[in-house]
Amino acid sequence: MASDRDRVIIAEAISKCWSDSGFKARFTKDPAAELKAAGMDLAAGTTVQVFESTNTLTYLTLSHDIPLEQYGVHLGKAIAAQMPLSPGSEIRLVGSTPTYLPICLPVPPAATGSEMSEADLLAVAGGDYSVTQTNTVQTAEAQTTAVQTAEAATTAAAAAEAVAVAVAAVVV
Repeated sequence: MASDRDRVIIAEAISKCWSDSGFKARFTKDPAAELKAAGMDLAAGTTVQVFESTNTLTYLTLSHDIPLEQYGVHLGKAIAAQMPLSPGSEIRLVGSTPTYLPICLPVPPAATGSEMSEADLLAVAGGDYSVTQTNTVQTAEAQTTAVQTAEAATTAAAAAEAVAVAVAAVVV
């Protein structure tokens, strides 16, 4: 998985997992089928596996696409974003190969007013801190903003409906 398009498809799938439990069940059961359905070209024989992070367990991907001499920098940034670890917490590294694609599903961001950190966005986008991922990070940020905007609109609509019902009750 080397293209920005593939990273965006994966980021969209992860985002959808956070908001659609039915999709999440299908995605964790057969991620390759869901990625193909979204338009991702997977090489023949590629195995895709989903690793789901929890509040005490964080999975990080080591991409085979990163030049060996840059692993320390990338890994250092990814781990630093998780520090300090709370007691009982752990970080597990999962390495990709040309025929093995691990997808690390981060814990969903808090629904109200939170923004994803750069590390969260990069984890969603495939864990590569290179300049070529700038567009992917911006896409993930835009998706997060869109989700937050949709949630705010839904909350505002519910509030407006509640006010209308309250006004109707007072008028009656």
